[in-house]
Formats: sequence, C-alpha cells, structure tokens
Amino acid sequence: MRAVFELGRKAYLNHKEIAEKANISEETVKRQISYSIKILRSILTVHLFLYPMSAVLMLNKIFK
Repeated sequence: MRAVFELGRKAYLNHKEIAEKANISEETVKRQISYSIKILRSILTVHLFLYPMSAVLMLNKIFK
C-alpha cells in the first residue's frame, strides 16, 4: 500500500501507470490510495490535536 501511495505522490504517476507498474488493477490502486489518505488524516488529526493540548497543559502546570 505504501509503495502505491508513494508512486502516486512522489513519482507523480497516475492510477493507470501505477496499476501497470505494480501489476494490479486501477480499482485496487484507487482503494489503496484512498485508504492511505484516510490513515494519514486520522494520524495527523490526533497529532495536531494532542500535542498542542499537552503543551498547553504542561505550560499551565509550570507557570502556576
């Protein structure tokens, strides 16, 4: 899945080119890229929310 995602994002290949290179169907390429984006979005959401919140809580504790 990672290789498919990287071919699309780093090598700038379209779905058809990725499918040919990886010897899989275009539909599989679409599903894998979509799933990869979904995973990255959830990871980023957690990190973008939790890290600033933990920093705020830590600073509040320090400066009280």
